[in-house]
Amino acid sequence: MARASEILFVDPSISDLETVLSNVRPGVEAILVDGRQAPAAQMAAALRGHEELHAVHIIAHGAPGRVVFASGEWSVGTLKGAAEE
Repeated sequence: MARASEILFVDPSISDLETVLSNVRPGVEAILVDGRQAPAAQMAAALRGHEELHAVHIIAHGAPGRVVFASGEWSVGTLKGAAEE
């Protein structure tokens, strides 16, 4: 089986989750973000070993300056803290 050229991270709290997951196009690997774990750590783990990705997509909620996941949010401050870990 050929490795996906794109990865899609999907937050479980989005509307119409099943519709989104059932309509992912070929060549895209959909990964459901666990609502109980830090999203950055999950994404970093999932991306390890993928050296020739063409794109990484994220479907989640958002607001100016942040992306909101069921397990927390990303902002400049939270990403700086995660990078230090």
